[in-house]
Amino acid sequence: MSPPRLCLPFALAAAIAGCGETRIDADKAEGLIRDLVSERVGAKVATVACPDGITAKKGVTFSCRVAGIDATKGNVVVTGRDSRGSVEVSAPFLRVRTSEADMAAQIEKTYETRFEVSCPEIIVIAKGARFRCKARSGDRTRTVNGRFLDDSGKFSFRPD
Repeated sequence: MSPPRLCLPFALAAAIAGCGETRIDADKAEGLIRDLVSERVGAKVATVACPDGITAKKGVTFSCRVAGIDATKGNVVVTGRDSRGSVEVSAPFLRVRTSEADMAAQIEKTYETRFEVSCPEIIVIAKGARFRCKARSGDRTRTVNGRFLDDSGKFSFRPD
């Protein structure tokens, strides 16, 4: 499963009065990134912070910081596609709700009982990176240790 990507044609552009340049509107970028991460990743987002004053042009790249409601953080990369403000946003985060459900289903097969898995809101995908979730069944809690196998989001996990 590859990290979420979204092309936002013209959505982040705002012309500066009296100037021929178009600048990326940081407030609009933050709102759209919040929506992207919430909808595509399934994370509960607390804040998004993007830099101000970025000139819209092909190839311009900048990062915006995303924080989950649990204070986990990661960066999305925004790349300009043209001088009108069309951009592509790459959010290299694990699709957390889908992954929780997949892990729960596999753990349930092993232990033959229902489990609910909860993971951090923002988990940055990077080959070899490790992450930790919790699996609960009634009053039983297990730690689930995960490790990314590649940069596309494939991972292995093991409940302890």
